[in-house]
Parts: sequence; structure tokens; C-alpha cells
Amino acid sequence: MNWKMIAALLGCYAMQNGVLNAQAGGEQEGSSRGMVLVSAGTFTMGSPSGVGKTDEQPAHQVYVDSFYIDKHPVTFDQYDRFCEATQRAKPDDSGWGRGRRPVINVNWNDANAYAQWAGKRLPTEAEYEKAARGGTNTLFFWGDDPSQTSDFAWTSGNSGQMSHPVEGKKSNPCGLYDISGNVWEWCADWYGEKYYAVSPAKNPQGPEKGKMHALRGGSWYGPVENARPAIRNGVDRDYRKNLYGFRCVRTL
Repeated sequence: MNWKMIAALLGCYAMQNGVLNAQAGGEQEGSSRGMVLVSAGTFTMGSPSGVGKTDEQPAHQVYVDSFYIDKHPVTFDQYDRFCEATQRAKPDDSGWGRGRRPVINVNWNDANAYAQWAGKRLPTEAEYEKAARGGTNTLFFWGDDPSQTSDFAWTSGNSGQMSHPVEGKKSNPCGLYDISGNVWEWCADWYGEKYYAVSPAKNPQGPEKGKMHALRGGSWYGPVENARPAIRNGVDRDYRKNLYGFRCVRTL
């Protein structure tokens, strides 16, 4: 085992303890049950020149405070309970089934409303990427070899052109499932194509305004390259599609 992998595992030790602590918590939606603790620290956000897309550059050092993040995307089971409690219309499942599949066909407003109801919030792009990298700094969180993607993510090459129940693939080093692939996940930030050039070095929140909100993680529809933690996307906040879901975070 090389020193980079050792560092990643050590960096996730506190996060794995966070999972254990969360599982001992209460059943209420606003608790840390089912969440992973991501410890405060600095990481390299984005991609170096010549790697990925231009909106992932420049690569830069970012410090993020500690936070809890959902172990997997919000499922239909979870979102349907929210709809029943708030008398909200349930989203269509595109004929694939509900249950433990990630909720889809939700826009940013839907995701934000659920997060507030659950006593949580949507992650920033920086929080999402830090959690997705899991202490690693390779092309993918499992290394640089794209041929291993099917072990960790649902993409166009193995998904059968549909989403899949959460936790069907291996987790990242921090115990997070479907953090790459399966569904794109809404973030709190407005999307800014050139934001990295002016991003603050501590707890960046995205541009002050914009036309689109950021999504992270890639999806069942995208190529292997979209399973990289650095991948970014921007979509109108009102747009719903069977590629889009979300997970929540909670501030300590």
C-alpha cells in the first residue's frame, strides 16, 4: 500500500467514526443518522491543466469546515415521506420503481425544500468534492484506472440506461455510496464556469448570483469520465430530469 492510500485511509478514520456515531443517533430526519462526518481540512479542488474541462480549472487549495453528509443520495422512500408529510406531489419514477432508488425528476427547488424539511441543507460544491475525493487526489477516488469504474459507479457503460438502488456499488474511502455515478446531485451553489479563478480559499459558496445551479457526481447516463470527483455541471434550478437527484449535509 503506497503512502497516498495510507494518507487517504487515515484521513477518513474520523469520517468512518462519524458513520458509527450517526447510526447511534435518533430516528428523526434532522439527526445525523445515516450520515458521514467529513473532518475539516484542506484539499486540492479541481483538475490540473490538460485534465478534464476548463470549468474544473485552475486546481486550487480549499479549506472546508467539518460537516456531515448523507451516506447515499436521498431515496424515493425518503422523499415520498416528505411529500406525504407536506402534501407535495410525488415525482415520477420514470417507470423504474421507487423504494431505494435515488429520487429523480426533482429540481433544485424540490431538493432545497426537502433539505430544509429534514433540518439539513444542500452541499456546496467544495463540500461535495472534498467528500467525493475521500482524502485521495487521483483522477477517480479509487485511483487513475477507468477500467475499475464498474466496481464503484453506475455510468452509461453498465447502467442499462437507468438509475439503480443506492449502495449497489462499493463505497469511496469515506464510506459514501453513489458519490460518483447513478444520478447527478444538486448543490447549493450557483454555477459559475470561471468561478475557480476567483474562489476564496476557505469555505467557498459559489457565485453570488447566476442562471444555473451546480450539480456534481455524474450519472447513469454519462461516460466513465463523469465519475471523476472534479466533474461539474450547471443546470437551470427549475429543470427536472431523470438524471438529477441530491443528497444533504448538516453543519456541526
